[in-house]
Amino acid sequence: MIVNRGQEARERTGAQRPAYQPIVASGLTGTKVLCVAEDLDFARDGLVPCLEQAGSSVDLRTMGGPLPISASLSRFQAIVFAIASDDTSNWARCAAARSACTLPIMLVLHGAARACILRALESGADSYVLAPFDPREFLARLAALKRRLPRAAQD
Repeated sequence: MIVNRGQEARERTGAQRPAYQPIVASGLTGTKVLCVAEDLDFARDGLVPCLEQAGSSVDLRTMGGPLPISASLSRFQAIVFAIASDDTSNWARCAAARSACTLPIMLVLHGAARACILRALESGADSYVLAPFDPREFLARLAALKRRLPRAAQD
């Protein structure tokens, strides 16, 4: 019989399984995030609640809609692209956002886009996660990107 060592130790000592740890990403409290998604249902059901639970405010846009112009991007501290297909226009939008600003760009890749990690990074993304993803990892990666911003841009 194979037994998990942590489980074995808990059984010996009578300790309980550690409780679920809530999502904590204090580095994102008050962060304004532009979320651009191909699948708005995925974004509304997964990304937006995750970001809001971490204390961020989210402006959700569809991938086909216009991105804010460079001047209005300055009101955000990060951009999240949720990409589900290998459509060339997705990567062009990511590259356009990168050339318009220095904000951290995080990608959530799922479906056909999972095979496009290199293309995503070449298009200007700073980091990525593959969907389905652990919300804690997603928020930790985004908070790490935000920490690299100059102090004035973080507020």
